[in-house]
Amino acid sequence: MSENLNSKEYWDKRFEDDWEKNSGRQQSRYFAELAMNMMPKKLLAISKEENFTWLDWGCALGDGTQIIANAIGIENVCGLDFSTSAIETALVYFPNLQFMSGSLLDYDKKYDIIFSSNCMEHFKDPHFWLNQIFDHANNMVILLLPFQEYERLAEHEYTFDYHSFNFEIKGFHCVFHKTTETNPDFWPGKQILVVYIKDGSEIEKNLTLEIFKNYNYVDSLASTSLLRKLKEESKDFHKQIQKLHEELINMSNWNHNILKELEEKNIALKNEIDKSQDLRGELSDLSEKYEKENANWQDKQAELKSYMDNLIDEITNLNKDNDKLRMDNIRLGFENTELYQENSNIGEQCSSLHSDISSLHEELTKMSQWAHSMKSRLDFFDKFILIRAIEKLNKNGLNWFVKSLFKRALRRIIPPMLSNRHHMKKKENDFDILKSDVEQSGHNKFIIVFPVIDWNFRHQRPQHIVSQFADEGFTVLYLNMEMTPIQKKIQNKYEALDYLSYNIISKRIYQINLVTEKPINIYQDTLANNDLNNALVGLSTVLDILNYPEPLYLVHHPGWASLVYEMKRKFGGKIMFDCMDDHSGFNSNSDDSVKSEIELIKKSDLVITTADLLNEKVNRLNKNTILVRNGTEFEHFNNISPNGELEYLTNNPIIGYYGAISDWFDVDMVEYAAQKHPDWNFVLIGSTWGCDISKLSQISNVYFLGEKPYKDLPGYLYYFDVCIIPFKLIPLTLATNPVKFYEYLSAGKPVVSVCLPELRHYKDFCYLAENKEDFVEKISFALNENPSELMEPRIQLARENSWKARFIQIKQGMEKKFNE
Repeated sequence: MSENLNSKEYWDKRFEDDWEKNSGRQQSRYFAELAMNMMPKKLLAISKEENFTWLDWGCALGDGTQIIANAIGIENVCGLDFSTSAIETALVYFPNLQFMSGSLLDYDKKYDIIFSSNCMEHFKDPHFWLNQIFDHANNMVILLLPFQEYERLAEHEYTFDYHSFNFEIKGFHCVFHKTTETNPDFWPGKQILVVYIKDGSEIEKNLTLEIFKNYNYVDSLASTSLLRKLKEESKDFHKQIQKLHEELINMSNWNHNILKELEEKNIALKNEIDKSQDLRGELSDLSEKYEKENANWQDKQAELKSYMDNLIDEITNLNKDNDKLRMDNIRLGFENTELYQENSNIGEQCSSLHSDISSLHEELTKMSQWAHSMKSRLDFFDKFILIRAIEKLNKNGLNWFVKSLFKRALRRIIPPMLSNRHHMKKKENDFDILKSDVEQSGHNKFIIVFPVIDWNFRHQRPQHIVSQFADEGFTVLYLNMEMTPIQKKIQNKYEALDYLSYNIISKRIYQINLVTEKPINIYQDTLANNDLNNALVGLSTVLDILNYPEPLYLVHHPGWASLVYEMKRKFGGKIMFDCMDDHSGFNSNSDDSVKSEIELIKKSDLVITTADLLNEKVNRLNKNTILVRNGTEFEHFNNISPNGELEYLTNNPIIGYYGAISDWFDVDMVEYAAQKHPDWNFVLIGSTWGCDISKLSQISNVYFLGEKPYKDLPGYLYYFDVCIIPFKLIPLTLATNPVKFYEYLSAGKPVVSVCLPELRHYKDFCYLAENKEDFVEKISFALNENPSELMEPRIQLARENSWKARFIQIKQGMEKKFNE
């Protein structure tokens, strides 16, 4: 294995074949979370404050990169892996992040911080790759590695121990390390986190003991940083000594000059000793001056020696304190290990108890189902045995009186047993109206809709597009999102007719009511086993009655995928997936639902997307993809009149919003604007499920009106002076094309929104805000604009983006893709 272990082909195959099956994605997330938790929080805070860029070296499918992005900010993180297959998959899973394939040497770029998790052990000489990483880092290098792995995995080529780490590498010093036991589900041994910081970097300038004061272990090498600072101070002392030495040389030179001068004067004095007594006095003065300077020089030498002795004593004491700290932290490390082991034992006991309870619950459920089944069988056999007994007695001969008694008994037993056949005919007659519509629609005019919302919920894209199909002459079967659980498996279509029903929504649009065995939530549950059987038998029965093969399947949510695949296998037809949102961004959708969406995209005959970001993501999986953005029912929102409901607020400007108020709604932004301008009234219309509005609802100039019928919205829109779209910038909204934007424009209203990528196309028709301060400023601009100049261009843009125009795009896409 070692010959091909580090080849691109080997890892491409690993990521394509068994990485996810062997929990590789979960392991990546676990190690990234472990590293973020082990890191000193102050170091992460400095990274955020300085807006440092991060590189995840060896990112695999990007799961660890996403964890880092959540910790420090999406825009500053990039993932790198030399496996092309891994990077292609990462771009699908995390389209909001940056990823690159290849080597650092392929890119002429440096990063402030480079992070690598569980990669270096795969190389025989990891220091070659470490040197490459240090060459491309500006401030800090963070390494998470298996520690003391003396019984290595087959893919591991190197064992890391304390001797594996140099204190200094290419101008970086090790300032922190910590070892920890790990969850055996992800790694059977220890992991070590090592942090290197570059000399003179922004982080190194902020490095003090304050960063490490909350850590009760010696694995921290913060004391080495202090030693380094003492070394720096020693350098300053050395400079002072050097300066004194230079002064001493100058004094020595001066002394030499004085002596020379004295010699000359002595000669002169000897020659003229008899001539001038003044020269003797001058010589005496010079000699006295020399003695004083010499004495001062001796004093400075003694002072310098004493200072150096004290400095050596201080360094010695610091070394002793450092040794004591190291021993204390080793002891605390052992105590933490014992506590961790006790906690793991308690967790295993709780898991065992939970497993026992689950097993007992499953046994109780099976016994209940068995009892119900046995009762049904006994009832049937009682009737069956009685009928057989009557037939036998009749053959053996009975008098007319006994025969009459038995005939009365048969009349009581047989009719209920035959009632299903009569009921089937009655149910088939119930579908006559529907069958007539299908026959009148003609060829290729029959569509089944697998929805994302109930028809009577908030009126938006699904209902508008389906209505356009009906206007085009299609007969539409719109499945009910709420399927009734009947606690049993349907055996055939005759039994299915007992539960099937439908409602007439409008002309050529019918809601079909199916049943399942147990309650099913399409957003989170998998439609399988008896639940799938009941839905499939029911919907197949409807198609058998209508006698119409090869329908068009319009899918709005991947939770229906298993039913769609079975229907296509049985009846033929085309699958068209209207991918309206990035489903991975909804809290209500499960991981299985997200995986199911990827499979549905690949298997669809045509995929429709609503935004550029979605279109790029989907197009990588299925080339039969078209972009059809959202639109507006122009006439509904263009000719508007007041409904009288907001007259009491018209003394001040009304800042309005309608639509869902959920976890993607930026409550803090609206709160800031409302408190900044108490003279503005904020009217918010829509359900607040999934959103914490506790603080916002306490502000006197904010009004929550709740959900309002679609038909009533224009009456409220009339009063809005400025319409707002205050969304958080998260992966869900980055791929959102807001319907309300086109509806606002239909009335010519000014729109202030956060800077969504989809609205940048229309920056000349609305105001886009970068932050909460800019949001308030843009509202002020909108309130003071000249409506006569901007209203008509907005209305014209909305007119061009009607649902009718959108349906024409879909129809053209169907004709092109289905006929290729």
